[in-house]
Amino acid sequence: MSGEGKLNVVGYGKLFVKPDYTKLIFKMNSKNENYKVALSELNEKVKDLIMWIHVLGFSYEEIKTETYRVREDSVYDNKTKKYYKTGYEGVSTLSVSFPIDSERCSKIIDAIVERRADVGIEVEFFRFDFDSIEEKLIELALNDAKRKAAAIAKYSGTKLKCILNIRYTDSACTPSFYRENADYAAECYGESTPRFNPDDEEMERMIEVDWELE
Repeated sequence: MSGEGKLNVVGYGKLFVKPDYTKLIFKMNSKNENYKVALSELNEKVKDLIMWIHVLGFSYEEIKTETYRVREDSVYDNKTKKYYKTGYEGVSTLSVSFPIDSERCSKIIDAIVERRADVGIEVEFFRFDFDSIEEKLIELALNDAKRKAAAIAKYSGTKLKCILNIRYTDSACTPSFYRENADYAAECYGESTPRFNPDDEEMERMIEVDWELE
């Protein structure tokens, strides 16, 4: 309770949320003293990777380019305490998303690594319909705040009138539940046992509500 005729209550909404989508992230790079050569090598690697992902059952529209750039590469000299240019590095990141299927995930990773051992792979899991989860968290947090306010008013001999203000902690639209570096997949090639089974994640949202008291 804060201030005369005013009640401040914090409510919490908690849910265990099960991710339902997998996101595979593929990273390719190239290095060369010449900018055009670094760019050309990167283009060839990305072109081959896109073709192979397509062969594995993804349409070209499903293959997303997240990063694509060529930048100066340098090394740090401990003696001179300076960075020295060594050439150029090309970096590209592609991704595909699909409903969680650990067996499919394992097969895709194994197939990619068998073809290109130089590809870096990360795995993320997320909730596709996160908006509905956010709405439920808001509902639970607000109901928790209402219960607390009603109890305080009851046992303090006051009455709640109207809500004066609501403050809510927002969140990212599609949080990552789990991230796995899958570079080790090359060592596990041929393994048929599913390796990617993410756990549910507890999510919490807070709502702070101010009530006017009679």
